[in-house]
Amino acid sequence: MSLSRERNVYGAFTKELETGKIAPIYVFAGSEPYLIQQATDELVRRALPEEARDLNLDRVSLKDWDTKRIITAVLTYPMMAERRVVVVEDAEDLPPASVEVWARYAKKPSPTGCIIFQARGVRLGNKAEKRFRPFEESPHARCYEFRPLYDSEAVQWVLERVKSRGKTLQPEAAQLLVEQVGTGLNALANEIDKLLLALGDGERIDAELVRKIVVGARGYTVFDLQDALAETNLSKCLLIVDQLLELGTKPTTVVFQLATFYRQLALMWQAMRRGLGEKE
Repeated sequence: MSLSRERNVYGAFTKELETGKIAPIYVFAGSEPYLIQQATDELVRRALPEEARDLNLDRVSLKDWDTKRIITAVLTYPMMAERRVVVVEDAEDLPPASVEVWARYAKKPSPTGCIIFQARGVRLGNKAEKRFRPFEESPHARCYEFRPLYDSEAVQWVLERVKSRGKTLQPEAAQLLVEQVGTGLNALANEIDKLLLALGDGERIDAELVRKIVVGARGYTVFDLQDALAETNLSKCLLIVDQLLELGTKPTTVVFQLATFYRQLALMWQAMRRGLGEKE
């Protein structure tokens, strides 16, 4: 049951873990794989002491394990531990034919087992997605969908991650990093590692270091520049222009595209003044 619809889904998940209760079934879905893996690692850490994992933790793939074998594993009594944990790492490939079997299990799961489904790219609560419905409806299951962060959330995540590594990051540098790399947390984590390596014994990452070290992964185009102009985001406009020129885009090309953009805006404004509809 309990499909978390809070914006800060990971925060809701960790808050529930802090109560000390471990559910028999977890579904970690959505399009942010970094948070899916982070939630899995945190759950395993809390569910099993490290010395018990060799005997009581299975990380399995549907390519190698069928439904019967997975259920047998989670039903197996733990050895010198409170529970067994089974992680299904590619649950997005859960076969539709297995739904009835899992529906029965969800009604009466193992009291000494915890199964974690990592369902990357799966949207929960979707009428077309029936494979995970038995878990969404089960009082024994906890379902979380991790979605991409907004830019502002990604900036905060970057600041907190750098702080957790014992360093500080200028807010402008965090903003610049997200603008260059995007909001994907795997990519941001990789770039933060590069920045920390380049920082060495220093204490503070500034915008200049971000410009020097980070290679933009978004691949800005003139159309991104048009969007930034429409948002009146001057700092982003300057960043995009710098990157376009560094990548070899001719200044005349940028100017021509912007002139076309402003001409289209002028035509739209004139049409609106005349009261013409969108199609006209």
